[in-house]
Amino acid sequence: MQPNGGIQTRNTIERMAETMRSIGEGCTDQTRNTIERMAETMRSIGEGCTDRDLILTGKFSERQVKLFGQRATELATAMARAA
Repeated sequence: MQPNGGIQTRNTIERMAETMRSIGEGCTDQTRNTIERMAETMRSIGEGCTDRDLILTGKFSERQVKLFGQRATELATAMARAA
C-alpha cells in the first residue's frame, strides 16, 4: 500500500462530492467530468484565464463555459490551493 494513497483517495472523493453538491440534484458523471476538465484546463492556462481562452482551446463550447464556468473556476481555485 502506498503511504499517501489513502489521503489522496480521500481528497479526490471529497473534491468530487463537493463538486456534485455544488451542481445539485441531477449531477451526472458527464457534467462532473466536464467541470473537472474545464478546471484542469483553467489551471494549465494559468492566472487570468478567460471564457474566450477556454473556448479557443476547442475543448468547450460557449454554452458549456456559461453553464459550468463558475463551478469550474471554484474547483480550479481549490485545486491550485491544494497543490
